[in-house]
Amino acid sequence: MTLEIGFLGPWQIKVDGQPVRLAGRRRVAVVTRLALDAGRPVTTRQLVADV
Repeated sequence: MTLEIGFLGPWQIKVDGQPVRLAGRRRVAVVTRLALDAGRPVTTRQLVADV
């Protein structure tokens, strides 16, 4: 499974090349925050503070 997240320009999430719809500002904010630290752990405290 390949996950691509584009947040510079139009917001996009693709799984195996297929677009995925993600609704809700908080969900988008969480995914964006996690993408910024891809491959590194993000604590719950960090997520709550940033979102």
